[in-house]
Amino acid sequence: LRQHADGGSDVVVIGDTAHDIEAGHAIGARVVAVRTGYSEPGDLDEADVTLDDLSDLQESLAALLGVA
Repeated sequence: LRQHADGGSDVVVIGDTAHDIEAGHAIGARVVAVRTGYSEPGDLDEADVTLDDLSDLQESLAALLGVA
């Protein structure tokens, strides 16, 4: 990962648990959390972006990565 993505800065982890967020941040990635019903309120607060579903994923990724 570090060889191909400059330490994870261009990597985005998408997950639905606090563990996913922790793992993503541990590798230096940005994290998008999706509320799928598996997490308790507050569990996803540490994500860079939190979505209710994946319908806005493309726009959220573009904004997160700073691309148009």
